Amino acid sequence: MEGLLLFDAFQQADAALVDAGFAKRDGQRSREHGGNACLLALLALIVQLGIDVDEHAVFIGRHKLRLPLPLRESAA
Repeated sequence: MEGLLLFDAFQQADAALVDAGFAKRDGQRSREHGGNACLLALLALIVQLGIDVDEHAVFIGRHKLRLPLPLRESAA
């Protein structure tokens, strides 16, 4: 069941990246946004799994990661 949830989270993250313009419809990341696309995918997965998130950042332990604007809007 957990594997299915992770797969669903990755699919949703991929769709969010395409909608936000960070990836192309064929699944290929654009070169100029490759790093941002990876970060957005990671943050989308964190949001999907319900790790402590507020409107501006994700907290992992004592580390705070800022959420990019498109992800903040989709998480709300």
